[in-house]
Amino acid sequence: MLNRARSLALLAAVLSFGSLADEATAPTGLVVSFQTVSYQGRYAPRHVLGAWLVDSEGKHIRDLAIYGEKHANKLARWRQDTGKAKPDATTGATRRLHEPLTVIWDGTDAEGKPLPDGDYTVRLEFTETNRPGPVLDVPVRKGGEPVAREVPGNEHFTAITVRPAGPGNEPAKP
Repeated sequence: MLNRARSLALLAAVLSFGSLADEATAPTGLVVSFQTVSYQGRYAPRHVLGAWLVDSEGKHIRDLAIYGEKHANKLARWRQDTGKAKPDATTGATRRLHEPLTVIWDGTDAEGKPLPDGDYTVRLEFTETNRPGPVLDVPVRKGGEPVAREVPGNEHFTAITVRPAGPGNEPAKP
Protein backbone atom coordinates (compact mmCIF):
# COMPACT_ATOMS: atom_id res chain seq x y z
CA MET A 1 0.00 0.00 0.00
CA LEU A 2 2.85 2.38 0.86
CA ASN A 3 4.57 1.68 -2.49
CA ARG A 4 1.33 2.44 -4.34
CA ALA A 5 1.02 5.78 -2.48
CA ARG A 6 4.63 6.65 -3.39
CA SER A 7 4.01 5.66 -7.00
CA LEU A 8 0.92 7.87 -7.18
CA ALA A 9 2.80 10.79 -5.60
CA LEU A 10 5.65 10.33 -8.07
CA LEU A 11 3.20 10.16 -10.98
CA ALA A 12 1.47 13.35 -9.77
CA ALA A 13 4.85 15.13 -9.54
CA VAL A 14 5.79 14.05 -13.07
CA LEU A 15 2.44 15.19 -14.43
CA SER A 16 2.80 18.55 -12.66
CA PHE A 17 6.28 19.01 -14.06
CA GLY A 18 5.00 18.16 -17.54
CA SER A 19 2.33 20.86 -17.36
CA LEU A 20 4.89 23.39 -16.14
CA ALA A 21 7.15 22.48 -19.04
CA ASP A 22 4.24 22.96 -21.45
CA GLU A 23 3.55 26.41 -19.99
CA ALA A 24 7.23 27.35 -20.28
CA THR A 25 7.26 26.51 -23.99
CA ALA A 26 3.95 28.22 -24.77
CA PRO A 27 4.27 31.13 -27.20
CA THR A 28 4.96 34.43 -25.43
CA GLY A 29 5.54 36.70 -28.39
CA LEU A 30 4.47 37.34 -31.94
CA VAL A 31 5.79 37.08 -35.47
CA VAL A 32 4.68 39.78 -37.93
CA SER A 33 5.38 39.28 -41.64
CA PHE A 34 4.73 41.84 -44.36
CA GLN A 35 5.73 43.12 -47.78
CA THR A 36 6.49 46.77 -48.56
CA VAL A 37 5.49 48.32 -51.91
CA SER A 38 7.38 51.24 -53.41
CA TYR A 39 5.77 54.64 -53.90
CA GLN A 40 8.54 55.45 -56.42
CA GLY A 41 10.33 57.93 -54.18
CA ARG A 42 13.62 59.57 -55.11
CA TYR A 43 15.80 56.69 -53.83
CA ALA A 44 13.44 53.81 -54.75
CA PRO A 45 13.67 50.93 -54.47
CA ARG A 46 16.15 51.68 -51.66
CA HIS A 47 14.39 52.54 -48.41
CA VAL A 48 14.86 53.02 -44.69
CA LEU A 49 12.45 50.95 -42.60
CA GLY A 50 11.40 50.79 -38.98
CA ALA A 51 9.16 48.44 -37.01
CA TRP A 52 8.48 49.15 -33.35
CA LEU A 53 6.04 48.28 -30.61
CA VAL A 54 3.67 50.72 -28.89
CA ASP A 55 1.19 50.07 -26.10
CA SER A 56 -2.56 50.64 -26.24
CA GLU A 57 -2.02 54.35 -25.54
CA GLY A 58 0.55 54.74 -28.34
CA LYS A 59 3.59 54.91 -26.03
CA HIS A 60 6.80 53.51 -27.55
CA ILE A 61 7.87 50.27 -25.86
CA ARG A 62 10.74 49.03 -28.01
CA ASP A 63 12.20 48.92 -31.49
CA LEU A 64 11.75 45.60 -33.28
CA ALA A 65 13.72 46.40 -36.45
CA ILE A 66 15.48 49.46 -37.86
CA TYR A 67 17.05 49.20 -41.31
CA GLY A 68 19.34 52.06 -42.33
CA GLU A 69 20.83 53.61 -39.17
CA LYS A 70 22.49 56.44 -41.10
CA HIS A 71 19.11 57.63 -42.39
CA ALA A 72 16.82 56.43 -39.57
CA ASN A 73 16.16 60.09 -38.73
CA LYS A 74 14.04 60.17 -41.93
CA LEU A 75 11.50 57.90 -40.21
CA ALA A 76 9.33 60.78 -39.02
CA ARG A 77 6.72 58.74 -37.10
CA TRP A 78 9.43 56.66 -35.42
CA ARG A 79 11.20 59.88 -34.35
CA GLN A 80 7.89 61.27 -33.06
CA ASP A 81 7.04 58.10 -31.10
CA THR A 82 10.52 57.54 -29.63
CA GLY A 83 11.84 61.08 -29.28
CA LYS A 84 15.14 59.77 -30.68
CA ALA A 85 17.15 60.76 -33.75
CA LYS A 86 19.14 57.51 -33.80
CA PRO A 87 18.07 53.96 -32.93
CA ASP A 88 19.57 52.13 -29.97
CA ALA A 89 20.42 49.27 -32.30
CA THR A 90 20.24 48.68 -36.02
CA THR A 91 18.90 45.50 -37.60
CA GLY A 92 20.51 46.04 -40.98
CA ALA A 93 21.57 48.41 -43.72
CA THR A 94 19.21 50.46 -45.86
CA ARG A 95 17.02 47.97 -47.71
CA ARG A 96 17.84 47.71 -51.40
CA LEU A 97 14.59 46.09 -52.55
CA HIS A 98 11.00 45.77 -51.43
CA GLU A 99 11.02 42.14 -50.35
CA PRO A 100 9.01 40.21 -47.75
CA LEU A 101 10.19 40.87 -44.21
CA THR A 102 9.51 39.28 -40.82
CA VAL A 103 9.95 40.88 -37.40
CA ILE A 104 9.67 39.05 -34.10
CA TRP A 105 8.54 40.40 -30.76
CA ASP A 106 9.51 38.12 -27.89
CA GLY A 107 6.90 39.55 -25.51
CA THR A 108 9.34 41.77 -23.62
CA ASP A 109 10.07 45.47 -23.29
CA ALA A 110 13.34 47.21 -24.25
CA GLU A 111 14.97 45.99 -21.02
CA GLY A 112 14.00 42.36 -21.63
CA LYS A 113 11.26 42.34 -18.98
CA PRO A 114 8.09 40.38 -19.87
CA LEU A 115 5.09 42.57 -20.68
CA PRO A 116 1.58 41.67 -19.54
CA ASP A 117 -0.91 40.10 -21.91
CA GLY A 118 -2.99 42.70 -23.68
CA ASP A 119 -3.38 44.92 -26.73
CA TYR A 120 -0.34 46.38 -28.48
CA THR A 121 0.48 47.77 -31.91
CA VAL A 122 3.38 46.96 -34.20
CA ARG A 123 3.95 50.20 -36.10
CA LEU A 124 5.62 49.95 -39.52
CA GLU A 125 7.16 52.84 -41.47
CA PHE A 126 9.43 53.25 -44.46
CA THR A 127 10.65 56.07 -46.64
CA GLU A 128 12.33 56.26 -50.05
CA THR A 129 12.92 60.02 -49.82
CA ASN A 130 14.09 62.60 -47.31
CA ARG A 131 10.46 63.11 -46.31
CA PRO A 132 8.01 61.09 -44.20
CA GLY A 133 6.80 57.89 -45.83
CA PRO A 134 3.92 55.46 -45.36
CA VAL A 135 3.01 54.19 -41.88
CA LEU A 136 0.82 51.23 -40.96
CA ASP A 137 -0.39 50.14 -37.52
CA VAL A 138 -0.78 46.38 -37.03
CA PRO A 139 -2.92 45.60 -33.98
CA VAL A 140 -1.69 42.61 -31.99
CA ARG A 141 -2.69 40.94 -28.75
CA LYS A 142 -0.10 39.33 -26.52
CA GLY A 143 -1.67 36.21 -25.06
CA GLY A 144 -4.48 36.29 -27.59
CA GLU A 145 -3.01 35.21 -30.93
CA PRO A 146 -3.59 31.44 -30.83
CA VAL A 147 -3.40 31.04 -34.62
CA ALA A 148 -2.04 32.93 -37.61
CA ARG A 149 -4.25 35.65 -39.03
CA GLU A 150 -4.10 38.01 -41.96
CA VAL A 151 -4.25 41.75 -41.33
CA PRO A 152 -5.58 44.29 -43.85
CA GLY A 153 -2.84 46.46 -45.27
CA ASN A 154 -2.78 49.40 -47.64
CA GLU A 155 -1.14 50.26 -50.95
CA HIS A 156 2.34 50.31 -49.38
CA PHE A 157 2.13 47.40 -46.90
CA THR A 158 0.69 44.09 -48.11
CA ALA A 159 0.69 40.36 -47.27
CA ILE A 160 0.55 41.07 -43.54
CA THR A 161 0.25 38.13 -41.16
CA VAL A 162 0.49 37.86 -37.39
CA ARG A 163 1.15 34.55 -35.67
CA PRO A 164 2.32 33.36 -32.26
CA ALA A 165 6.06 33.07 -31.68
CA GLY A 166 7.53 30.12 -29.89
CA PRO A 167 8.37 26.48 -30.48
CA GLY A 168 7.15 25.42 -33.89
CA ASN A 169 6.25 29.00 -34.88
CA GLU A 170 9.66 30.49 -35.65
CA PRO A 171 10.04 32.04 -39.09
CA ALA A 172 12.29 30.30 -41.58
CA LYS A 173 15.88 31.54 -41.53
CA PRO A 174 16.77 33.59 -44.63
